Amino acid sequence: DFSRRSTADRESADVNKLLRQTLEILDKNFRNQEIEVEADLKPLPLCFVNVDEMKQAFLNLLMNARDAMPNGGTLRVRSYVADDRFVAVEIEDTGIGIEEKDLEHIFDPFYTTKPEHGIGLGLSLVHATIRRNRGKIKVESERDRGTRFTVFLPIAGT
Repeated sequence: DFSRRSTADRESADVNKLLRQTLEILDKNFRNQEIEVEADLKPLPLCFVNVDEMKQAFLNLLMNARDAMPNGGTLRVRSYVADDRFVAVEIEDTGIGIEEKDLEHIFDPFYTTKPEHGIGLGLSLVHATIRRNRGKIKVESERDRGTRFTVFLPIAGT
């Protein structure tokens, strides 16, 4: 189900289901790295998104959180209704955090703080995907304390 290709560009989707599927894929990875996953997924209305794109965006955010905790830690995934137009998904880690000077650039294409692990397209693609799906993303981080990404996605019919 996770890898199926959706036929519609955007459709009504259960965001909690997408999150559960993505977490399941990474479960063994998290356990091997001694990362405790805390999921608090509140009941949500359906969102109007491209399912395949959102699966990839969540996968990217979760893998970044995993990479930020090479010695283990806690990953918190929360979902809730933000307001009458958006649901919110928070992905928070207790990892190394992002330097303040880097925060303003993390969504820029080819910007990376870890050149040995990639080329700096992951968060740029996540940002573009969320905007293309009429959503928003924000980031909060503190060095050596962790990072929280909050994704806001439009509720179907709004």
